[in-house]
Formats: sequence, C-alpha cells, structure tokens
Amino acid sequence: MTKKVNKNKKLPYVFLTAIAFCFTLMLGILMSATPVYAYSKNASSSNMNLNFAYNSNTTSIYSNPTGWTKGLNNDNTTCGVINLKEVSNETCKLESNQKPEKLLGSTDDHILMINSKTESSSLPAVQYYTNSSNLTLNAYSNYKIKIYTQVNYGARASIYVTGLNEDLYFENISNEDASTWTAYTFFISTGMEAQNIKLELWLGSKPNYTSGGAVFFDDIEFLQVSENEINESNSKIKYLNLNKSTLMPNFNASFEPTNDVSSIYYSNPLVKNQYNVHKFLCRNIKSL
Repeated sequence: MTKKVNKNKKLPYVFLTAIAFCFTLMLGILMSATPVYAYSKNASSSNMNLNFAYNSNTTSIYSNPTGWTKGLNNDNTTCGVINLKEVSNETCKLESNQKPEKLLGSTDDHILMINSKTESSSLPAVQYYTNSSNLTLNAYSNYKIKIYTQVNYGARASIYVTGLNEDLYFENISNEDASTWTAYTFFISTGMEAQNIKLELWLGSKPNYTSGGAVFFDDIEFLQVSENEINESNSKIKYLNLNKSTLMPNFNASFEPTNDVSSIYYSNPLVKNQYNVHKFLCRNIKSL
C-alpha cells in the first residue's frame, strides 16, 4: 500500500518560510535605500595650477602662465594672465569699458585674457591656452569641471575638454551668452578605464575659426564629486557618461519600466553588489 502523507503537516513550514522571505526582502530594500550624501573634493594636486593667481606680474601681461601653454605659435593676439587691479587698459589693448570686473567671490585679481587686438592689428584672430599637464580621471568616478567666462561684444569664446572618445565642448560663446562672468560646467562619469584629459580655452573655435574682440576666463574648478551632484539643469551644463559602454546588456539605460530584477545586481559587472542588495536576494537573483 502507498503511504499517504499528511500535507497539513507541511503547512507550518511553508508559512514560516514565506514569512522569512518577506522579512529578508524588506531588509534588503531598506539596506539598499541607505542615502548617499553629496561630496566634492579637489580631484588633483594640479588643480591649483588651473587658476592664475600664482603669476605675480602685476602691471604687465604674463603670456606664459604657470600650468598653461599657448596653443598656437603666432603673435596676432594680446594674451596671457592679467591683474585686474594693476594692468592698464592700454597694455591690454582694451577700451575703457572692456576690462571686466573681478568675479564676485574670487580670491584673487588674476584672470586669463585673449584679445585679437595687438599693437599693429585689429583683425580677427584665433588663439587658445591648454593646461600643460594631463588631468587624470579615475575609473568609475564622477568629475565636475567649471569654468567662468566673459565675452566682449563681437567676440567668440570656446571651451573644449580633449582626450575623451567623445567631443565635449561649449563653442562660439557670444556676448549675448556671457556679457558678465558666466559659469560653464562639464560633468564626466568614467567607465572601467581611467582617462587623461586637457582643457582648451579659445578665442575663436576649432580648427582655426577667428574672432574679433577679447575673451576672459577665471576660477576653474576640477572636482571629484558624488553621482547625485550631477545635473543637467540648463544649457550651460554638459554631461558625458563614459560608463554606458561598460554596462551589461540587460541594464535599463533608458530607465523604461521593467521587471528585470537581475539588473539590480548586475548593472555594473566590475562592481559586485554595488547597490548593497541583501545576500539572500543576491543568491536568488543570480539563479534567475
């Protein structure tokens, strides 16, 4: 005879198992919901050389500022670091109303100027400065680069971040865009490889498009930031996410509704359990 099994005896075990699973599920959700606070820090010791306060010349223009290199080998511009308090309009080849005021909150009076007007010419010209040493972006990190720009009437300024596999720039910034000091910001999220970048600050634009007038740059920030510091709230912010190309195929990059819970655990193949999912759930997710 076949021995009958009393199924009712199994019911308590099924009930207890279901309660344990629900408790573990809630625990995993609570652990994964731990808030991540915003932070920012100087991204490199070379950050100090991105600004222009370390050049002590006062009444003259310092055409070879510390940490920066002139991009084009020509003499058809008046360019370099100037001290707003000390240098004269005549030295800068500027009219009386063309020299900018000091940026509010800036800790010094030094700025970078590129002016198409020289002693012998007022023709449109092109020139740029680039930082002499690479800025290194670590793998799987977020960075913020902010540059203040002011553009005189009739001039065009451009800002480029070079060294990445995609172009990142603000091009042909006019007086209408930046008649006073205006911040232009880049956010970059790196992938599995570190990146080396440089900044280029232009009068005119690439490859060699000329501009009349004068452009000015000041108070450059190069910071490593948390992910929740990143925003794209206006047209003066550009964001490049290099981490997209390294995600697993099942990652919901477009944020469409999905029932694929495996992306919770596997969204980044090189950072195991990056969202702090509970171990019990991880074992179940991996078996899906």
